[in-house]
Amino acid sequence: MNERSGWASMEVIWPMIRITVGTITDAATGRLTIKATNDRLIYWGAESLRRTGIELKVKGQERLSGGPFLVMSNHLSHFDVPLLFAGVGGNLRMVTKTELFRIPGWGPAMRQAGFIEIDRKDRARAKESLERAKETLRTGINVWIAPEGTRSRDGELQSFKKGGFIIASEMGVRILPVAIAGTHEILPPTTLKARRGGTVAIVIGEPIVSEGRDKETLLAETRAAISALVVEARALRAGSRQ
Repeated sequence: MNERSGWASMEVIWPMIRITVGTITDAATGRLTIKATNDRLIYWGAESLRRTGIELKVKGQERLSGGPFLVMSNHLSHFDVPLLFAGVGGNLRMVTKTELFRIPGWGPAMRQAGFIEIDRKDRARAKESLERAKETLRTGINVWIAPEGTRSRDGELQSFKKGGFIIASEMGVRILPVAIAGTHEILPPTTLKARRGGTVAIVIGEPIVSEGRDKETLLAETRAAISALVVEARALRAGSRQ
């Protein structure tokens, strides 16, 4: 079925609540581990797809080995987040806007799980967030940054911000370009109601070497790579619907 339903949104929220409670409980008792967090994030992604009846097509998963990576993708929807855990894996944390950390219960769980808060309105705090992202990468965990800065309103790739490319250039960590297709239709930025059923796709590109390269060059190359991968992801999604 492709009818729009608020219940489809709840099907994504319920598994998120479950992992939030588990994370807070484990943190309070000193039992929170990276593996437990990774497993919960994978569960959230897989369960969100199962409950909403959405089919996920993934191409390029073999390119995930050899990290950690600074993962960069287009950003279409809130549904991108569980989708990335389902397609890219649980060994992934995200640089996320500070407003989400203000949600009671969820905010503390995100901090305990290693998500990175960024306040785009405060330059000093934003710089601190990039330093925390570097520390996360040093532990071997992949970090996702949406270089567009926010969700695309029309589904097309927007201009990129430089923050993530400063990290890549300074650390020499490789960028993993990723493209997402279909989430804009599943859960558009203009609504909290998700569409049940349908197909989404992820295509993972070749890692981009950052060592010894400046942020402007990396930004241009990464944007070109993601732009090409978006075309490929749309074709993958369209082919699965035939």
